[in-house]
Amino acid sequence: MALLEEAFVLLGGRRFDAIENSEWICNPVRAAILGMLLAAIVQSGSALITILVGMVAARIITVARAIPIMMGSEIGSALPNALTTMSHFGNRAYFRRAFAGNAMNDIMNFLTIIVLLPLEIVASPIEKISAFMVRPFSNITTEFHGLNDLTEYFLEKVIQIDYDTLEDIVTHELNMSSNDFSTIALRCVNLTTKEVYPFCPYEHLFAYSFWRDLEIGFVLFFTALIVMMLCLYGIVRIMQNLLAGRIAILLRKLMDKKLPYPFGWATNVVTVVSGALIVVVVQSSNVLTTILTPMVGKGIVTFSRYNLLCAGAAVGNTFVGIVAALSSAPGRHQEAIQMALCQAIFNILGIILFYPLPFVKRVPDELAMKLGNKTAKYRWFALVYIATVYFLVPAVILGLSFLSPVPRYLFIGSIFNFVFIIIGTSVLQEKFPKILPKFLKNWNFLPTWLHSLKPYDKYMTKFAFCLPFGKRIFEKTVEDTSVYETKIDPQIQMFFRLAVHTTV
Repeated sequence: MALLEEAFVLLGGRRFDAIENSEWICNPVRAAILGMLLAAIVQSGSALITILVGMVAARIITVARAIPIMMGSEIGSALPNALTTMSHFGNRAYFRRAFAGNAMNDIMNFLTIIVLLPLEIVASPIEKISAFMVRPFSNITTEFHGLNDLTEYFLEKVIQIDYDTLEDIVTHELNMSSNDFSTIALRCVNLTTKEVYPFCPYEHLFAYSFWRDLEIGFVLFFTALIVMMLCLYGIVRIMQNLLAGRIAILLRKLMDKKLPYPFGWATNVVTVVSGALIVVVVQSSNVLTTILTPMVGKGIVTFSRYNLLCAGAAVGNTFVGIVAALSSAPGRHQEAIQMALCQAIFNILGIILFYPLPFVKRVPDELAMKLGNKTAKYRWFALVYIATVYFLVPAVILGLSFLSPVPRYLFIGSIFNFVFIIIGTSVLQEKFPKILPKFLKNWNFLPTWLHSLKPYDKYMTKFAFCLPFGKRIFEKTVEDTSVYETKIDPQIQMFFRLAVHTTV
C-alpha cells in the first residue's frame, strides 16, 4: 500500500491543482463511481482510504468531497473477494456458498450507499458527526507512526519523494509547468541538463534514472498491483490447503460457538468486534474477506457469521486510515482524522440500518442465496454478475450523471418501478400465491428467454470455454456433478439453507 501511495503521488504530482476543481470530484455521483473504479483497480480499500486521508491532510480535496469517493470504494474494494470465489468453480456446492457470501456484501454496500449518499448530499450527516468527533484533536501537534516504520527502510530503497516540493505544488506556491522543478522524486541527476550530481545522498532505485515521474509512477503502480494480487492469491491457496480434514472440522466447531447464557444475545456483537480487531491487526479488510471466502465455501463459517465478520472488517478498516491520519504533518491531524472517521461512521450506519432487525436483513440474505443457487447452476453467470456489478452499473450511473435532471429522474424512476414490480411479484408468488391471478402465479406466461437463463446456457458456456483456462474451469467432472446432486454434507446443506433465519 505504501508503494501504491508513492506511485499515485508520482502519477498526479503535476496535476494536484486540477483535482480540486475537477467535475469528477465536485459531482457526488461521479465521485462515488470514481472511488469504486479506483478501489477496483488497486484492489484495496485500505490503500484508497489512505490516499484519501493524505489528500485531505494535504488540502487537495475537502472532507465533503472525499466522502462520496470513500462510499464508492466500499463497493470497488469487494472485487478481489468476488474474484476469489472463482477458485471454487470446480465444486458447485462450495461455489454456491462462497458466491452467495460475496453477493451479500455487494447487496449490503449498494443498499447502504443508496440510502446514505442522497442523505449526505442533502444534510451531510456523516461530515457533521465526524467534525463533532474530531474537535478534541484540534490541538494535537505530535506525529504517530504505525506499521509504516516496518516498511519505510525498504520503501526508501525503491523511491523517495520530495514532499516539500509536493506541498508547494498543492498550496500553489510552485508552478510545476515551469522548468524550475521537473520532478518531485529526489534524484541525483538533472532531467533538463542531463547533469549527474556529485556526492549525491540518495540511494534509491530511481536516483540516477532519467525517466519522467509519470513513467516511474506507472512502473511502481503496476509492480505494487502485481505484488498485491500475488499476495492475495497466495493467501487463498494457503488457506485452502490448511482447511482440509480435521482442521476444517475443528474450525467449524469453533466458528459455531455462542456465548453462554445469559450472554447469548451478544454473540453477534462479539463477532462484529472480532472482525474489526482482526483487520486492525492485519490492516486490510481484503485479507480477512479473502481468508473467509474459502471457509464459507467449505461450510466452516455460516452465512450469517460471515456477514457479521465482514461488517466488522469494514469498521476495522478505518484503523488504517486513522494511522495514516496520525502520521500526517502536525497541525493537519484534525481534517485527516475526520476523513478516517467518516469511513467508520458510514459502515456503522450501514450496520444499524440493516443488521438489528431480522425482517429487514432477511431480504438481502434471501436475494444473495438465490444468486448463489443461480450461479451454482449456471457458473458463467458469475462472470456476467461481476461485469454487471463492477463495470456496467457504474457506467450506466456515470452516464446518467451527464444527463439533465428531467430525463435522469425519469430514467431512474422507470428503473425503480420496474425493479419494484419484479421483486414485489416474485415475493407474492413465493409467500402469498393465493392472492394472485392464475397467470401471475409464475413467470411462465413470459417467453422463456425473459425469465430463465437456460436459453443462454449453451451459448454462454461455449463463450466461457473460449476464455483462457475456461475449458478447465467450466467443464463438468464426476466429482463436481456428484457433489452438486447427491453428496453435499447434510449438516452443511441444512446450515446454509437455515442461515438466513438465524440472524438476530
